[in-house]
Amino acid sequence: MTTHPLRALVLDANAISRGEPNVQLLETWAAACANHDAELWVSEVVAWELAEHVSTTVASVNEAIATHNRARRKWGVEPLDDPETVDVQTVVAVIEQAGIVIVPLDGDSAVAAVRDQVLQTGAGSRKKGVKTGAADSAWLRSVYSYNDDSFDGLILVTADVGARNAAREISEGSAPRIASNLDELRHLLDEEQSVATLEQADKFRTAVQTKIDTPEDLHYLADLGPRNWWSPAALDRDFRSDWEQQETDIASVGAVEIVGSATYDPWSDAVTGRVRVPVTIEEQYARQDASGDSPEYLFVTYNASVEAGVTVYLNTTREADAVVDDEFAVVRLAVDDDSVDQFNF
Repeated sequence: MTTHPLRALVLDANAISRGEPNVQLLETWAAACANHDAELWVSEVVAWELAEHVSTTVASVNEAIATHNRARRKWGVEPLDDPETVDVQTVVAVIEQAGIVIVPLDGDSAVAAVRDQVLQTGAGSRKKGVKTGAADSAWLRSVYSYNDDSFDGLILVTADVGARNAAREISEGSAPRIASNLDELRHLLDEEQSVATLEQADKFRTAVQTKIDTPEDLHYLADLGPRNWWSPAALDRDFRSDWEQQETDIASVGAVEIVGSATYDPWSDAVTGRVRVPVTIEEQYARQDASGDSPEYLFVTYNASVEAGVTVYLNTTREADAVVDDEFAVVRLAVDDDSVDQFNF
């Protein structure tokens, strides 16, 4: 297959962590594309999907605030201000302002996408007996049409396993270049990666430390695994059957360490590597006392660590702050069982 000069990277919604627009990340990749005489594309259909994910999150937050405000009124306390709504047009505009080309959905692509869903061709599929796939077909077809009825010069970034076959069918047998995620994308670009310099590695470590030191990202780190994901061996089965866990919090975070060598990708100006983050965990447990009349509470603290693969975009050519990709890839979890301590309150 002949490799054409890169015209654009094309993102599906699932190429972005949590399927929600990350403006800093989008701006960084748009700038990287511009530095290589290419563009960053998002289909109008994908922009709608990203907007819908945002709307769902906003609606959930609004509902929680409304519930809280009803309680505040009962308490005689002033309610919180209602947050501003975020509509589809706003999200699409923000994506476009990040330097992204919004690929329009043309009429022929829309009709063909509906046909795919009805006839179960291309990206058409069934989920629990219901025909779906029009949206997936529409974004692929709109990009194909916008690129002069070809996928030449494009790299599609999508985790959708059906996208590869659907794109091949749309292009009548010509397989486009596809990456499952942004990390895999780097292997399809022209420039070779190298071991990060000491300066690059230091910027990488500092950016990760700054991110996890903020309260909101600290909670994100705690949510990387399921409930009780550290699971100290010192808390045996008898303990867990007697006590019910209520909450788990990260009480403190130590200095981030780089495990092994970090890798620098000149195309995206990014450093990727494994980090180890030492943390102190605080868990709260509860049970009924021996008489069954009153609750008892117990705190358990211990030292633990998480190792994860992280990517940091240095943004050196833009003189912008480094951007840490939210997609932490957990590699290893560990607990110092000798550090487990318990105290009642």
